Amino acid sequence: MGTGIGGGIVINGEMYKGQGFGAELGHLVIEGKDLEDLSGGRTLKNYLKREIEKTIKPLSQAIASLHTIFDP
Repeated sequence: MGTGIGGGIVINGEMYKGQGFGAELGHLVIEGKDLEDLSGGRTLKNYLKREIEKTIKPLSQAIASLHTIFDP
């Protein structure tokens, strides 16, 4: 996983390509949505950005409060 979800199918030592786009496993449809849209790298990156901001805000407020209390 990086920017997308990779995968492939090998049959008799050869990469299966179908008519050109066979074995595009990142484009499986899960619950009506493309797997890459649900779990690909871009989606995870955006999710983590939101979650990290939720975590960093109270932590930074606590550090600022400790700075005020102890006045290093």
